[in-house]
Amino acid sequence: MQSGRAGHWCEAVYEARFKPVPNGYVFQIGGPLPFWAAKRYLVNEMQKAAIIDCLRSNRRRAIKSILGYLLTVFLLLIVAPIAVLAFHIQSGGALVVLFLIPAIVSAVLFLAVPGIRDMWKFYTLLSTMPRTAQRITLRESSELHAKAAPSWLLLVQTIFYGSLSLYVTSIAIESFSNATSLRRYVELVVAVAFGVSAIWSGYLLVLKSKLKRDKS
Repeated sequence: MQSGRAGHWCEAVYEARFKPVPNGYVFQIGGPLPFWAAKRYLVNEMQKAAIIDCLRSNRRRAIKSILGYLLTVFLLLIVAPIAVLAFHIQSGGALVVLFLIPAIVSAVLFLAVPGIRDMWKFYTLLSTMPRTAQRITLRESSELHAKAAPSWLLLVQTIFYGSLSLYVTSIAIESFSNATSLRRYVELVVAVAFGVSAIWSGYLLVLKSKLKRDKS
């Protein structure tokens, strides 16, 4: 199977989403919204390969869509001011409209529509597979992902997210007295999100080291 031969860490992460059991694999996934209960499926080797192939194609499509959207935004940043100068538009709001509306439309076309289509395709595939009461605990999921992710990646993620959390927190502290309540709330949420990501990556790094020591 391709995922078993590939050396790329993404392939190992795909494999880590499956818990081996005597009669196959348990695949567990949350709903499309955070408050939806997780769904669990008992799959065989062929069904596992189909799920991994779908995840792999969705990742490749997402990367292409993000790059396409970023390129579109970059071009809009160039074209919008040129259009204002060419048509002698005096209103500053016109520049915002010339950039904002195409950016929103591009986000829908590049990100929202393909994302919904891929989600629909993925859940349609899962609907053909048998459900199971067996589950993957948080501890088991953490161990599977700790084994799959390389140490250097977990270290980089820990440093990166931790630095972003500290940076956003410093901005929030400096502008606390002058910022609006909405801005303070957004900055707090972003800082907490980056902080949680840093803690989670650090936990997986420590867990990976522990599993290696236990194995040796």
